[in-house]
Amino acid sequence: MNKRQEKIVLLLNDTKAWMTGKEISKLMQVSDRTIRSDIDAINRYYEQPIIESNLRSGYHIRDEINVTLPTAQK
Repeated sequence: MNKRQEKIVLLLNDTKAWMTGKEISKLMQVSDRTIRSDIDAINRYYEQPIIESNLRSGYHIRDEINVTLPTAQK
């Protein structure tokens, strides 16, 4: 996982709310498409998908998931 993807996970984990791809892309200063690719990569990184998506609401960390970033521990 790259640094931007780690920031996305931390952002979604801290907000505990749904965020649209457009909101995340503005904060990360990248395109909506990049965010979709990053979300896909994040979900493939973990054993089970941690980010849930909804066409109307956007993205959020699944409630039952306790996220830890192994690379953030360095």
